[in-house]
Amino acid sequence: MQLVVEAVAPDAPQDEQALVGRYTGLCFAVDDIQSVHQQLLSLGVRFCGEPEQQGWGGWLDTFLDPAGNEMQLVQSPTH
Repeated sequence: MQLVVEAVAPDAPQDEQALVGRYTGLCFAVDDIQSVHQQLLSLGVRFCGEPEQQGWGGWLDTFLDPAGNEMQLVQSPTH
């Protein structure tokens, strides 16, 4: 797998600027979302809220990268 991250320059055209600050679709699987949330908070990561349990039994937590793009932590349900 290869992950490519592209930057949008501050003086880029408006159609490129519109790409910044949206949900990226990137999710990071964690075993203990509460613990990871606290660790990342202590490092200055900005979150959109607290971890929330979902109807399917797992947990999601949305955070922002330095440019304001949304990413998520996900914890699978335990059975």
